[in-house]
Amino acid sequence: GTLNNGVGFSPSYKGILTFDGADDDVRTTLFTNARTNVTMAGWFFVNLGTVGTFLSNGDDPAGYCIGIGQYFGTTDNQIVGLFGYVRWILTGAYYQYTGWHHIAMTLDGSGTPSIYVNGVLIGTYPGSMANVPSPGTGFSIGSQWGIRYANTRCGNSTFYNRALTATEILQNYNATQQR
Repeated sequence: GTLNNGVGFSPSYKGILTFDGADDDVRTTLFTNARTNVTMAGWFFVNLGTVGTFLSNGDDPAGYCIGIGQYFGTTDNQIVGLFGYVRWILTGAYYQYTGWHHIAMTLDGSGTPSIYVNGVLIGTYPGSMANVPSPGTGFSIGSQWGIRYANTRCGNSTFYNRALTATEILQNYNATQQR
């Protein structure tokens, strides 16, 4: 991916990326234009009382993302997702502490998102399916393809072309939490 606008990189901390919440992000090509059977996950240092997108596949008109804050624009500790121009996913669940969290979103065979924090399912959110991610956009870390920037650090991110099971997400959390 391309590091934009001064994303910090610390090799001494096993390759952690640092985002300022103003204009930093990492962008790479769109992993998939699928709206079903996908998983995106990563380790993020959550700063309570902030807003922004941690992971995004696509952009605001089309695609899906996960982050922090009510509507990514109002400071809040709520775990939030978005299907661009389709619906906000206000989970009603909140990050409980500043620090590292493993965050994952799956889209099952019907496009229904499930959100996990630290290997625990916080909810499944039926409703309208995401729009097909827009051509010309891509996958981004730290923003929703150039908007809704997050003040965070990222230790790792992954994208799968299938919906991981709850067991697999917990296994990934446990396998990487000490690294």
